[in-house]
Amino acid sequence: MTELKLMMLAFFCVFVLFTACANQEPQEESLSQNAETAKELLEGKGYEILSYKGSYEKKVERAALAKMPERNFWAVQDVPPDRFIGETVEVFQFNVTNHPLDKAYVNDENYTHAHVSVYINNNKPFGGSSVPIGNKAYSSPGNSIDGRTAEVVQDDYEQWVETWLSNYGDE
Repeated sequence: MTELKLMMLAFFCVFVLFTACANQEPQEESLSQNAETAKELLEGKGYEILSYKGSYEKKVERAALAKMPERNFWAVQDVPPDRFIGETVEVFQFNVTNHPLDKAYVNDENYTHAHVSVYINNNKPFGGSSVPIGNKAYSSPGNSIDGRTAEVVQDDYEQWVETWLSNYGDE
């Protein structure tokens, strides 16, 4: 009889354990502090986060600034790269809706959402970029974090390119 009670107790414990585990909701991916900062920045702009796509780091090298894609990367920033040369920039990527690109592509049935990157250096966001995502590939050099083109960010884009090449070299 004691053996039967032990078996029933063991069965009950296993049953409770499986039931408890089965009722747990899936845990949301834990974001680093800088990823959380990037997410909050995007939410503060009114963007709805669809998903977090990860992060990577890039070192800003003076020699690479005149080359593509670095020139396009900096063309849509409101700050010049000088203070970041030699520094590491963390890039946090999200898929979002309620972004200005949603309006720009409102008549494009292939468009689904915007892919937005937030750039952080020394734990402080300083810019970002965005590109359209859809059921077809888009050819886009990238937009600012809020969807502006390089021509809008830099006012006189042709002059900006001349100055850029003068400062950072030609390809």
